[in-house]
Amino acid sequence: MPPKSVKLNGGAASHVASADDFSYADLDLIFPMDVENSDSFDKVC
Repeated sequence: MPPKSVKLNGGAASHVASADDFSYADLDLIFPMDVENSDSFDKVC
């Protein structure tokens, strides 16, 4: 089941968006999934 998109969040996102030399300690990735029914939910969990 492919994710709908991939989003960068937190300090890494601030590093990409900032013009300053902004450091980050971790990488937060968000994978929104399309869970239409219980079978799809079971695949994700």
